[in-house]
Amino acid sequence: TGLPFTLNDTPGYKITKRFLNSVVLQPLSDLSGKSSVVISHGVSEYTSVDKLSKQLISQGSTEGDIEILTNEQTLLDNIPALATTAYTNVAGDTYYIKQILSYQNNRFLLVQTRVPKANKTTTNDALDRLLSQFGFK
Repeated sequence: TGLPFTLNDTPGYKITKRFLNSVVLQPLSDLSGKSSVVISHGVSEYTSVDKLSKQLISQGSTEGDIEILTNEQTLLDNIPALATTAYTNVAGDTYYIKQILSYQNNRFLLVQTRVPKANKTTTNDALDRLLSQFGFK
């Protein structure tokens, strides 16, 4: 497939787009189309996972419109990663973002979900179920 990961299943999600270096999924429970999960990989010259994380989570937001909530170490398929959560304002709506970023040797793998703030709790559980199906190749 060209992607450095597999998803054995996509419980509660459907794949809506496939690109060379990423897939986009939408929760089946979201009829508005405002929620998504992106799993992507690439190369970056950033010197730290913290700097890359801030740059990636801020994409699509102006500097004053993003509020970082948490930043903590986690594992993604037993590989060290950084989990960051934030709120951002886009076109008058507040969104919750959860991002998991693995970064080693200038290569990264990003999992990022963006949902309306009201869906925060159910999104964390759904993302955990999805990531239980995730594996690096």
